Amino acid sequence: MENFLKFLQDSRNSNLIAVIAILVGWLIWRLGVWTQRRSVIDSLTKELDLHKGWVGNQYYNGIIPAGSNWHLLSYVVFKLSTEAVDNAIAQGPSLFLNKQLITQLIGYRQRVNQFNQLVDAAMDFQANPDIWKPRPNRALVKRMLDLTCQIHWYGISNSNEPLTYTYFVLVNQELEIEKSTKVLPFLWFLLGINLLGVKRFLIKYL
Repeated sequence: MENFLKFLQDSRNSNLIAVIAILVGWLIWRLGVWTQRRSVIDSLTKELDLHKGWVGNQYYNGIIPAGSNWHLLSYVVFKLSTEAVDNAIAQGPSLFLNKQLITQLIGYRQRVNQFNQLVDAAMDFQANPDIWKPRPNRALVKRMLDLTCQIHWYGISNSNEPLTYTYFVLVNQELEIEKSTKVLPFLWFLLGINLLGVKRFLIKYL
């Protein structure tokens, strides 16, 4: 301890001490950024896993899946929360190596918003007291079924349409690229250089 104090007090070591202090400060800052990156990716992964139960399935216009309960007036479709998606869009540009992930997230966020609007329309209609009478009007019942179908056919849809399901698949593909890149994140951590674009160019053209 005494030797260490002498080292600090020796003016000849001032430059070395300054360099060490800068390196320690830089390392603490980069570790904070690295932790933030992992947190954003993990939260996004978890939220997309929760979304999978709804928008991870394909629905085709005019087709009601066998065994579904869409015809029941009590059938409920829940809106999707997007806290992690929104956070990833806000912080991703400075944290993600795969910039295509941001592009697909923006498209996915818009489609989820449209999906949620269809859910709101159905749930608002479901709140109509006339629909809960012992013998509700057939037109009301049919309208409720129509609204439920619209959520699935035009909100989620299938791979033939650029709607929620398609963007869900695209987002997960780009997220997997971000997560499966092993070496480049460490280069980004140490040097602050993103080489994923170079890797994609080499894979595509060489």
